[in-house]
Amino acid sequence: MSNILGAAIGAAIDRRDGDSGIKGLVVGALTQRVLITALPIIASVAVAWYLKRLFSSESSQSTSEADADQKSGKGSSKMKAAAA
Repeated sequence: MSNILGAAIGAAIDRRDGDSGIKGLVVGALTQRVLITALPIIASVAVAWYLKRLFSSESSQSTSEADADQKSGKGSSKMKAAAA
């Protein structure tokens, strides 16, 4: 019952070619099922990748700034105390 929309769209697309629409009905129903299953997984992976990239670029940027400050002697007193 949940695959009716996908099946109807697939059948309509298949009928435009002059076929009976049975193959389109099956392909549309399967496509809808795959999309319903895969989209949450894809969205989760995309969000995780974005967050990983966001936080890794911030941490690498702050690390490179701290290294540059330490080499130039302009580091904070906390960093100088930790280095000593």
